[in-house]
Amino acid sequence: MPNKRPPFGVLSESAFSNNPYFCTGAGGLLQVVLFGFGGLEITDNGIIQKNPILPSEWKSLTLKGIGPDKKSFVIK
Repeated sequence: MPNKRPPFGVLSESAFSNNPYFCTGAGGLLQVVLFGFGGLEITDNGIIQKNPILPSEWKSLTLKGIGPDKKSFVIK
């Protein structure tokens, strides 16, 4: 509770900071989207897609500009 900031209850990095951006939380969310929902995997041969899993309510997800080659991945 001490890390929540009004008016939306956004979490800050510490209880004494007024910075409402929770960097590690944002990084975790990004990893869930890319590696979980998107099924992306970083390999010695580049970024590949394996076993993407979308929530049942989602119709599709498009990930654009991924990696140094700026690849796009479409999950349906």
